[in-house]
Amino acid sequence: MELKEIGARVKCGTSGVIGQIVARTEWLWRSPEVAVARDGCDADGKPWDLMWLDEGRVSIVEDDD
Repeated sequence: MELKEIGARVKCGTSGVIGQIVARTEWLWRSPEVAVARDGCDADGKPWDLMWLDEGRVSIVEDDD
């Protein structure tokens, strides 16, 4: 499995969420997880909560800049 670096822009293959990796956790008995900070904010204008996803569920996306 390819390790994703902190700061990489990723997309979740299941939910379609796009964001930036801000943390990574390695477990002894589970697959690694990454915390993804979604772009934008919710309906109340607050930043989205972090989404913890299995690293295998996300793929690197190219920036459009």
